[in-house]
This record gives sequence, C-alpha cells and structure tokens, in this order.
Amino acid sequence: MKKWILFAAIFTIVMVGIFAVIGSQMSNKTNNVNSEDIPENNAEFRWYTDLNLAISEAQKTDKQIFTVFTADWCPACVELDSKTFSNPEVQKEMTQKYIPVKIDVDKNPQLSSQYRIFSLPTMLIMGSNGNELRRIEGYIPANQLLSRL
Repeated sequence: MKKWILFAAIFTIVMVGIFAVIGSQMSNKTNNVNSEDIPENNAEFRWYTDLNLAISEAQKTDKQIFTVFTADWCPACVELDSKTFSNPEVQKEMTQKYIPVKIDVDKNPQLSSQYRIFSLPTMLIMGSNGNELRRIEGYIPANQLLSRL
C-alpha cells in the first residue's frame, strides 16, 4: 500500500512539473500580441486588442475586421500564431484588407458570449460595423487561410 502512495505522489509531482513547463513555453510563444490597444502606424504587422477601437478604425479606413478569439493555454491557438499568422503573405493580405484584432477569451468573456465563441481558435471576418460575415473555427494553415481571406 505504501508503494502505491509513494508512486502516486511522485507521479503527481512529475506531471505538475511537466504541465508547468509546457504552460510556460506556450505563453512565451504568444509574443505576437501587442500589449497596447492600438498598433503603431508602421509597416510591421500588429494586432489590435480592443474590438471597439478596431471597429472605429475599420469605419475610418473602409476595411473589414479580422478577429481571432484565442487563449494562451490553447495549443491550436499557439500553433496558429507560430505557423499561420507569422507567415509574411498572411500578414500582408491582412494588413491590406483588414483591421486585425486578437481577443483573449479569458480577458474578454463578454465578447466571447456575444459572438458565440464555443471553440478555440475561432476567427471572424466582420464588417466595419462589427457584424459577423464569415466564421473559421480551429487551426488553419497559411495557404488555406489565404484562400479564405
């Protein structure tokens, strides 16, 4: 009996350590998120983090809004950041046609409810008024996203 208790304790400690390392690595990979609400006006691709500001900018520039609902703990979201959104062609297309917005569902649960976000990642193409036009759910590679933009 004591061997099983010892085994369970060691197993638990090892698993907690593994999940801590994985969580740390995942949050380090999401460094594309701009800490400010408004991106800088330069050629570098930046995400808005405030949907209301993005709607205002979309109305001024007559662009649609590309919104991705994401979370630091979501493996598919991390992969989307590192493989799809880091693609220069995707960034160029999004910069030309859209106001890009990244919404953290943990920090914005009311928006998640409002737009009926039930899985992550979920990407919405919106009109300049914030109304949903199209929806893409789950991970999507760069070439497939480009064909849908």
